[in-house]
Amino acid sequence: MKTKKQYLAFLIGNNTTALELVKVRLEKITHIKVLAFKSVYKALEKHIESPNFILFDDTVVTNEGLSSISFFKEYSPTTKIIALSNQQNMQLFEKALELGVDKFYSKDVAGYNLLETYIADILKTARTKWLKEKINSLRPKQVKKEKTIYILDDSSLTSFTIDHNLTKNSIDAVYQFNTVKDFQETFKESKPDVVVLDYYLNEELNGLDILKQIKEEAPETVVIMMSSQQDARTAAELLAHGANHYFIKSRQNIEQLTKYISQLEITTQKKRLSVA
Repeated sequence: MKTKKQYLAFLIGNNTTALELVKVRLEKITHIKVLAFKSVYKALEKHIESPNFILFDDTVVTNEGLSSISFFKEYSPTTKIIALSNQQNMQLFEKALELGVDKFYSKDVAGYNLLETYIADILKTARTKWLKEKINSLRPKQVKKEKTIYILDDSSLTSFTIDHNLTKNSIDAVYQFNTVKDFQETFKESKPDVVVLDYYLNEELNGLDILKQIKEEAPETVVIMMSSQQDARTAAELLAHGANHYFIKSRQNIEQLTKYISQLEITTQKKRLSVA
């Protein structure tokens, strides 16, 4: 069974009584290990691992100098550095903050309460972030997949031209249909990512009828309408019924159509049934 992450805190100083009091209070916080040392350098001799927190007693600042703070800030930039003092020395306070001390607390009950709350809040935030990352890691990943394209056009030449252009752009899963019946039978079994649909079909159903069927059965499918007629009213009607794009048939527009499809990002959590 995996254990939860444990956080590490160094207590640095010579005031054994005061540091022991801080140690006892911090160890009440879940998942934190507290180690006491007389100097920063002694701590680093014993532990290669960087702590999450380092708490300096004011005797360290007095005896070792502020250089110990700047040294540790350089050694472990993410570590929270906290100074404990019972001195009312504003010059020392300002210098310590300038060198990277994150918090300054007095060595009394009120100061220890604030210290305990500060560290507990940081750990709570860190655990919440870790939990969210863990949950997200367990979710199914969305991955890019090869686009599946259906072309329904009664003109074999148009279908071939579109297919050829898409294949040149590394889109290989392209299927041509010249009759509504063949298209509907395949669509029923396997839903594509994109349908390129001619508006004027030489059958009872036109492109608008097929568009409505597609959007009813698979609303997420991208439908691109094509027509040889420059009819703004028809284009508006198709777009109103869910068409994602409308192109007038021409060599230039087929190239634009290919570019449009190539730039579509299709993601899925479950691979769709492929056409046999």
